[in-house]
Parts: sequence; C-alpha cells; structure tokens
Amino acid sequence: MAQEKKCHKNGAGDHWWIFFFTSNYTTRKAGGYVKELVKSMLWMWQKLEQQQAGQLLYNFSTNPIPTVQEFYETIVDVSQSKHRTFNVPFWLLLSGSYAIGLLEKIIGRGLGINPTRVKKLLRSNYIQPKTLQEMGYQYYFSLRSAMEDWKAQTPKDWQ
Repeated sequence: MAQEKKCHKNGAGDHWWIFFFTSNYTTRKAGGYVKELVKSMLWMWQKLEQQQAGQLLYNFSTNPIPTVQEFYETIVDVSQSKHRTFNVPFWLLLSGSYAIGLLEKIIGRGLGINPTRVKKLLRSNYIQPKTLQEMGYQYYFSLRSAMEDWKAQTPKDWQ
C-alpha cells in the first residue's frame, strides 16, 4: 500500500490509526489476501488435472485492483478505530529518504526507507489476473470481506 499505517493506543485505551498519503489517493496497488491466493491455487490445481496439462502459469491479484483510497477507507471502516490522515508532500518524503539513506551509511544499519521505494508510492502496479479471469475464477473475498476475515482471524493485528 502507498500509505504507512500504524496503530497506537492512547492513555484511555482507544486504538487509533495514522495514515500518511502523498497525493496518491488514486494510485492502484495490486495485492491479494493469502486465503484467496490459496483458494486460487487449489482451483488452478483442479483445472490443471482436468486439462491434464503439465503446468499453468498465472498472475494473482485482487480484482478489481483497489486504489490507495479504497484500501484506506476499507481499513478505517473495518477497524472502527479513530484515525488521522496526513498528506505529506512527495518532495519532502523523497528528500527525507535521501537523508535517511545517508544516515544508514553513517550508522551502518539499514532502516528500510530508500528513494526507490518512495518513488513507487506514486506508481500504480497493474498485475492483472487475466488467466484467472479468462478461466472463470470466482473470487471468494472482496477487499472488505478479506479485511473483515483477517480481523476475525487475528484481532491482535488490528489493535
């Protein structure tokens, strides 16, 4: 996702989320829920056996590919937590990533933030699940139901 999210607990015990955007609300980010990936793999395995084919190659992604805005809205709705959003100018994030890169060299430890990753925040990645679509795969999870299932399975991740 093109935003960082962190969950914090204030003194009253309420959970709240912080989202950072860089004017990238319409950026599309391909991804998928692991349970859906497994379901698609099992479905493809059946197709492989039915067709007696040696192999099937396919791309996996949620379909349709959600925007960063849709990820954000879904997380906020499913979490039912307080939240704050900040729109950070891209130039500031990119400058900060260069500064962090310099700091990494000085301390000799990687912090996982670099200019290449920051530049990706504004780029959509369209991984079309074309083979799944053409073969008639029916998705079990929507973005929302995937988040709801995740929350039900591991509520600690949402605290």
